[in-house]
Amino acid sequence: MVIVPGKGARDCECRRKKTREKVVAAVPEKLKRGCVLPSLDNTPAENLHPNKRVADYIREKQEALIPFMRENPHLNYLLAGDNGVGKSHLGYAVYLNAFDCGRNVWAGTVAQLISQYRRFVGNETGKDGQRFYPAVMADDLRKPGAKWTILLDEFDKPNITEFTGSIIFELLNAAQDYGHQIIALSNARALELVEIWGAQDERVGRSIVKRLSENAAGEEIFHRDALKKL
Repeated sequence: MVIVPGKGARDCECRRKKTREKVVAAVPEKLKRGCVLPSLDNTPAENLHPNKRVADYIREKQEALIPFMRENPHLNYLLAGDNGVGKSHLGYAVYLNAFDCGRNVWAGTVAQLISQYRRFVGNETGKDGQRFYPAVMADDLRKPGAKWTILLDEFDKPNITEFTGSIIFELLNAAQDYGHQIIALSNARALELVEIWGAQDERVGRSIVKRLSENAAGEEIFHRDALKKL
């Protein structure tokens, strides 16, 4: 920790470097190379899809999206598409950029976050004997201080229960009310997410997707319907 005249205490460079190593560790291994928002190439990688017409469609989508994300790095993003179209690469690039801009960050799957909440509710303790806390909670988002960027991967794949729905709704609600950034990655489209998250209660499903998509730059990079048209 160092004291900056007129600005107060700041993390020293070595501590910041160690923290960044932990942040990068959350990025899937196959995405780490070149996963930096300012340096993302406008030309996406080759072999995006075995069908050339579908690959061209995905490439056009990405060529338009990458410059927009560079210019708007702190917007909410809902990126939907099939596996292998680049939504994770783009989402994690925004996540790393957010840390480099001084924001608090967390990235992982919805299932991982819910697992942390279950440990917390079960009063489990960590290796230090202290009570286990989730990496990010709705209460954290309501506190003054640096803004958060939260990347929720596999948003369409958790085991939907009343507990899961209430936790995610509360988190998204706090993020919206206090101006934090949410990046959601999903194989399912927004309309499909309503059905998925509404499995226990349709009203909850609608509310979650509303919170997720409001003020978000949604982009369906590729979905099954597009294949039928190509």
